[in-house]
Amino acid sequence: MLIGIIGGGQLAWMLVDACHKLGHNTIVLDPNRRCSASNNTDMFICASYDDLEALDYLGKISDVVTYEFENIKSENLHRLALNYNMPQKEKPLYLSQNRIREKDSFVKIGIPTPKYKAVYNAKDLQEAIAEIGLPAILKTTTGGYDGKGQFVIKTFEDTKDISFDKEYIYEEMIDFDYEMSVIAVRSLNNDLITFPVSKNIHKNGILHLSLADKDYDISGKAKNLAKRYILENDLYGILTIEMFAKNDEIYFNEIAPRPHNSGHYTIDGCNMSQYEALCKAILGQPLEDVYLTHKTYMVNLLGQHLKNLDLMKQDKLPKKIYLYLKEEVKYNRKMGHITFIDCPLDDVLEFIKKYID
Repeated sequence: MLIGIIGGGQLAWMLVDACHKLGHNTIVLDPNRRCSASNNTDMFICASYDDLEALDYLGKISDVVTYEFENIKSENLHRLALNYNMPQKEKPLYLSQNRIREKDSFVKIGIPTPKYKAVYNAKDLQEAIAEIGLPAILKTTTGGYDGKGQFVIKTFEDTKDISFDKEYIYEEMIDFDYEMSVIAVRSLNNDLITFPVSKNIHKNGILHLSLADKDYDISGKAKNLAKRYILENDLYGILTIEMFAKNDEIYFNEIAPRPHNSGHYTIDGCNMSQYEALCKAILGQPLEDVYLTHKTYMVNLLGQHLKNLDLMKQDKLPKKIYLYLKEEVKYNRKMGHITFIDCPLDDVLEFIKKYID
């Protein structure tokens, strides 16, 4: 089979490897001729995500099409799904592209979220503060990622420089016990699986460390809610749901309709990776139950961390280092990750303190 992938970043790079492992070929479309996946895909189309002719060509020659990048116009994907084989369609991406629409999709089926309110101007913001309280987070409803487009509002003084040239969402700041991710995958044959829950630690709005070492007390509830969300919305393919855990309560935060940074651990820590599961799902193949084969911890490598790369390679702590083959190294840009396999957490934290913090 020839699998078409829209987007050529590190997620596509890892998806290409998984497709090859399962005996399939890939064709990637990305505007950057030297993107990560250009290094391992069988065919490559260098074109804008708005290039309808290029998208048509991808759809026409591919047996099936998927996407690894969220900032594609949902109307372009709708058009593609009408004419070619794109089983996920545009709905999961459409839901995720606007934070108000995303939150509404949780509330509609009775899944708890932090309190939230749409904000279009200064008056709306004052009303939101009065209704929801402080502290809180103000986010742009579209386009933000890795902490971009977000403002922590602790006092009224923090609102004075907000420009209201965008639509915002004002969200309650929950004093959660921890943040976690659930990756769920539904095949076209209706098999529906969830990966082991990972605990996530962020720094400056960017995922820093994911811990996948056991079933947490709340894992079963989190997985069942994720399955319910997929079934209620009739979604196929892969969906990552980020959640907050507070005591025995779970609050949905956001969704990502693609493989996820927090799921990199599945390559080395599970009997099947998130990328293999996506490949099988969009081809309508059976999905076996997935489980941890190793205790795994994953840490992101950002541009500023690469100065210590040689020292990290020489360190004897058992690990695998993945570099994404990106041409330009930038501060806070994800350049790779390290997976620690069956290592004591204290040793991993010491490694991070030495080379990454």
